[in-house]
Parts: sequence; structure tokens; C-alpha cells
Amino acid sequence: NIIEEILARNHLPLTLAQSVMDHYITTLKASKIKAVAIEGAESMLAALQSKAQLGIATANLLAAAKHRLQQVQLWSAVEKFAHGADGGGHKSDILDRAIKNLNLPPQRIVYIGDNINDVTAGLTHGVHFIGFSTDANRRQTLANHGAIHISANHLETTGLVLALLA
Repeated sequence: NIIEEILARNHLPLTLAQSVMDHYITTLKASKIKAVAIEGAESMLAALQSKAQLGIATANLLAAAKHRLQQVQLWSAVEKFAHGADGGGHKSDILDRAIKNLNLPPQRIVYIGDNINDVTAGLTHGVHFIGFSTDANRRQTLANHGAIHISANHLETTGLVLALLA
């Protein structure tokens, strides 16, 4: 559990875990900051929905990811195979749980990520990885860390996913 890991790292009692998590989620839900979907995300998910099993592997708490994705009406597309940091570990551990849940060979899985930890996790598990960012410098960083497939927009991402699964 990510909360227990943070508490242990800071030498705080693990008995605080549930209250810390509840406070985080309550604060997130009360926030006036609203999630904004990346342009093209909705149409990408709609285009892939009938062609693939969609999910999410996030380093955030799953309840937080769910809240944000519900704000932009994207949760229902990924909820069946949704994995978060609740089970603990690094991004690679979270992706490992997602892969086991899918019960598919790695070559049938496409993982899209936007940071170096995502690249490492994807490469470690032998899945197809697409580095995504609207920022050219970040795309270059992802490529420098091993991302072969890079996308700057979700129309391009959709095409990559379909080509990788063809």
C-alpha cells in the first residue's frame, strides 16, 4: 500500500494509513481544481473500445484516479482493468499486477505512459510502450530513455495502438 510505504519511510505509525488515505481523497474531492482530459483522449478510447481491453495502471491511488477520470467521463472506459498504487510498489509493480489481471501475453499489451518510470516499467515487462506527451522536450526525454514509439497527440496514439496490435 502506497500510504503505508510513505508512513514507514517517514517513521509514522501504520495505524494512520486509513485516515491519511481518507483525508487525501476527501481533500481531492473537495478541491475546486477540476480534471481536464487531454484533447483526443475520449475519441481514442471510443475508437479502441471495441478492439481492445482497456485499463489503467497509475502510481496514484485508484480512488483518486477514478475521481479525476469520472470528472471527464473517461472512467467507464478503463474501470474493468484499473490498477493503482493501493497495492504498493513502484510503477513496474503496478504494471505487473495489471498484466497478470489481463492474462494476455506481453506482445498483446500496449502501455501508454508519460514519464521515465513508465518507460522503464513498459520495457521491463516486454509490452509495447508508447511514450506520450504534448511537450516536445518530454517526448525527447522518453525517447532518450528507450521509448521507441512516441506520440504527441491521441489521434497519433490511436494509430500506433492499432498498428501494434495488428
